[in-house]
Amino acid sequence: MLFYESIFLILKGAIMSEKENDILETSMEKETVVQSPASVSDDAKMNVIIGWGLYAVGLFTGILFIAAFIWALIKKDPENSEFERTHYKAMTSMFLWSLGLCVLGVITYIFIIGVFIILGVYVWNIFRIINGLVKATDRKPYPIKK
Repeated sequence: MLFYESIFLILKGAIMSEKENDILETSMEKETVVQSPASVSDDAKMNVIIGWGLYAVGLFTGILFIAAFIWALIKKDPENSEFERTHYKAMTSMFLWSLGLCVLGVITYIFIIGVFIILGVYVWNIFRIINGLVKATDRKPYPIKK
């Protein structure tokens, strides 16, 4: 619970009955707090942009693609804002899906299907990286399907 919500509940508790206070407290806990883009700190934005930048350069070098995955794992924290959580989750899931699909592509490479799988993964990564950079510069969370 946030500090201002606690102050609000204390002030309201002096006026309201105990039952009404419990109802108000449970309804406030169920609400999800959506951050406005202006409330995202510059450090959080820069860390997310560094992660996406490592992925972008990693498309050409390979080793930085792995470094970006490690960066996202290190920076991933349940205490982070929604902005950071969604971006780091997108980064880690992109790496794991890419790794799995590339292994499948290498296995099926002899059947020519693997070439198309690897090419598709490369294009999909470009799309995700560009989308991540655009969302990060706008200070918006990465859209993740649940």
